Amino acid sequence: PSSSILPIATEVAAEHRMYLPLAAVIALVVVGYRGLAMFPQRGPAVAAVVLATAVALGATTHARNQDYESIEALMRDTVEKSPANLRARVIYGGHLLGLERFTDAETHLRVAVTLPERVAAEQGLTAAAYMYLGSALAAQGRFDEAVPHLERAIALSPELGEAHAFLGNVH
Repeated sequence: PSSSILPIATEVAAEHRMYLPLAAVIALVVVGYRGLAMFPQRGPAVAAVVLATAVALGATTHARNQDYESIEALMRDTVEKSPANLRARVIYGGHLLGLERFTDAETHLRVAVTLPERVAAEQGLTAAAYMYLGSALAAQGRFDEAVPHLERAIALSPELGEAHAFLGNVH
């Protein structure tokens, strides 16, 4: 075999590894086949149940794939389902900032800077949230409001070069 269900260290994302998730589909096919073999007089009913289940699962998969259509859709969905997700808020706010949707970005970034850091590594995310918030405010011409946020970003993460650049531009 050239593959397994175990992740390979060199693969960042191994979504093509569908062995384990396919177990449910295979089980459905086997149960349907066994149902037809055990109860041939109920064949149409068993086939209808299997078909209805397959259609329902297909529709659910199609709907979920809509969330993966763009980074904006994925992050919007993540924020809606998990409003306290710091990473999703920062990524979504930064993405909206890149789209020049400054007020939308500001809304999400204001929430992000109030979220608690769960692990030490999230301090960089909080610094990024302050930096993006300062940038969104500066882009709206609200320079006096932007300065404290940019300064907070630098205090949290002094090596964050973009925050220094934004602060320099604001001054």
